Amino acid sequence: MNRKAQGEIITTVLIILLVIAAVVIVWQAVKGSIGSSVQQIDPKLKCMDISFTIVTATSGNDTVWVTRESGGAGTTVDDLRVLVNGAVVSHATAVPIAELETKSYSATGLGVNDIVEVSAVMGSVVCPKTSSSKKAL
Repeated sequence: MNRKAQGEIITTVLIILLVIAAVVIVWQAVKGSIGSSVQQIDPKLKCMDISFTIVTATSGNDTVWVTRESGGAGTTVDDLRVLVNGAVVSHATAVPIAELETKSYSATGLGVNDIVEVSAVMGSVVCPKTSSSKKAL
C-alpha cells in the first residue's frame, strides 16, 4: 500500500510539472506576438493624449497661433503640421511645443475664411488632426 501511495504522489507531481512546462511554452509564444503588437500601437496611443487650441489664424501675415493643452505629459512634440482646408502647409523649420505653451507657426497662402487645423509630429509619427478647426481672419 505504501508503494502505491508513493506512485500516486510521483504521478501527481509529474502532471503538475508538465502543466507548468506547457504554460511556460504557451506564454513564450503569446508574449512575442503581444510585444510586437504593443510596439506598433504605442506611438499612436501618445496621439490620443495631446490636444491643441488654435488661438488665431491670420491671413494677412500667414500666421497661426497655437496653444498646446495639458495632457501627454512627458511626450515631446517635435513639430506641428498646419493644415489649411485639409491640405498640409509646410513651414520653414521644426518648432517644438511644450505643454501649456503658445507658439506661432507660418501657414503660407492662408486666406480669409480658410479652415485651419493642426496635427502633432512626434519623431516619425504624425498624429491625425489634434485640434479643433478655426476659420482664418
